[in-house]
Amino acid sequence: MPNAQNAHEVKVDYMGNYAVVALYIQVDGDLTVNESHKIAHEVQDKLREEKSEIRYVIVHTCPIGLDYDHHQGIDG
Repeated sequence: MPNAQNAHEVKVDYMGNYAVVALYIQVDGDLTVNESHKIAHEVQDKLREEKSEIRYVIVHTCPIGLDYDHHQGIDG
């Protein structure tokens, strides 16, 4: 998708005959929250359209160029 770049940290869990997908995408850091949210939903919809076994998709957006440790614990 043109507004979503560099999908990473993709995780797929199978729950019986369907899949749950979680991933991070990079978006322009100057977008509004509403714009980023819309892009995330577009990615969710596209994945579900392309693969019928995907039932749920969770998309986390990150600004392009942000160096962030996605494995960071909640307590720091």
